[in-house]
Amino acid sequence: MARIDLPFQPRWRPAVLSGEKTTTVRTRRFGAEGDSFTVEGIAFRLTLVEAMPLAKARDLVWREEGMRSPEEFEAVWAENHPTRGFRGADSVWVHRFVRES
Repeated sequence: MARIDLPFQPRWRPAVLSGEKTTTVRTRRFGAEGDSFTVEGIAFRLTLVEAMPLAKARDLVWREEGMRSPEEFEAVWAENHPTRGFRGADSVWVHRFVRES
């Protein structure tokens, strides 16, 4: 288990801190199960890290990502990745986490 840096944009930090967002989908792997990170001084632990196609991640974890719908997940992804946009076949890393403190 290691301490990792798993950054969140300022607009997502309240959702992480409130427990509304318990998963983050990224283009690269940031850690492994059991690794920990902090958001505004609060500790979190990764409970699952797995690779999957972006479309599958959208369909499976949009709620845990703090989104209201799969369509919102797709729109936010495209906004955050303007060069590439949303390509469902792209491989991504799903990081699930829990608050420790």
